[in-house]
Amino acid sequence: MNVLSLENISKTLNDTPLFEAVSFGLEGGDHVGLIGQNGTGKSTFLRLLRGDFPPDTGTISMARDTELITVAQHVDFDSSDTVHSYLYKGEGRRIALLNAYHTLIEEEHTNQTQKKLAELTEMLDLTGAWNLETDFTSLLGELGLYGIMQEH
Repeated sequence: MNVLSLENISKTLNDTPLFEAVSFGLEGGDHVGLIGQNGTGKSTFLRLLRGDFPPDTGTISMARDTELITVAQHVDFDSSDTVHSYLYKGEGRRIALLNAYHTLIEEEHTNQTQKKLAELTEMLDLTGAWNLETDFTSLLGELGLYGIMQEH
């Protein structure tokens, strides 16, 4: 069963077609590389998949519990950043929820913050965001980068 399906996706930018009638599906566990020359629409394609804007034509469907998380193409590491901390700078719903939770937990605990923490905890449970650390560790292991997870 596909976790991501594209059907006849097309996108034009500044009157230049970036891609036309793209169709494919990915199953859970699939790994994909996106290769192309500069300016051919790779980043635009990923942003489209992430839902930043709609395709000109076609449909994109993603399984309910599937999330596409991206990090910036050009890495701007702070000298104190680790690979681990950089992953948490990515864009995605679960990352945003976890970051909001960790920010809120550091604030003074008032009735309002306790209520927000309870709401965030429920959302973290529903989205499986608590598993993000495990997901990142698995990904880094698959990429052969687990040993540098805590390194610069």
